[in-house]
Amino acid sequence: MQEIKQLDIAVRIYDNQKYNTTFGKGLYRNAFFNATADLKNPKLKYLLDFYDYDNFANRAKTDSQMEILQNISRSPNSVYSWIKRYADTSKQHKTIDGCAFIDLSTNQITLGIADNEMGINEVWELTTRACKLGSGSQKSPQLLATNSELAEW
Repeated sequence: MQEIKQLDIAVRIYDNQKYNTTFGKGLYRNAFFNATADLKNPKLKYLLDFYDYDNFANRAKTDSQMEILQNISRSPNSVYSWIKRYADTSKQHKTIDGCAFIDLSTNQITLGIADNEMGINEVWELTTRACKLGSGSQKSPQLLATNSELAEW
């Protein structure tokens, strides 16, 4: 039987430095973490903002997102994110089907992407690990999850 290899992915999770600050009258930034999910081949980048379940559910806009809400389990130890594809050339963010969640008690991240336009339809279950603090001006993530050797990227 042939083994099916998952696409190589690296998820970098950052503390949201602007958490609980305002961006308008009565409007607060309430994502606990910001993250990027980078695919190696094809080279794609996805953006993630992790919220508690209520804030995550309130951001559902499409029929597919409403369907996802009906099929995922709510956990007080988890944070959740919708997924946006980032286009390097235009700097545009396009919402795509799928979601991600991190179980903070086990450090497991589950990421499901259904990006039909790019031919990506995959689910990853990865363990996050703490990163060393970076030195200098480079912003380093607090957590990293990958199924590939990053030195080869």
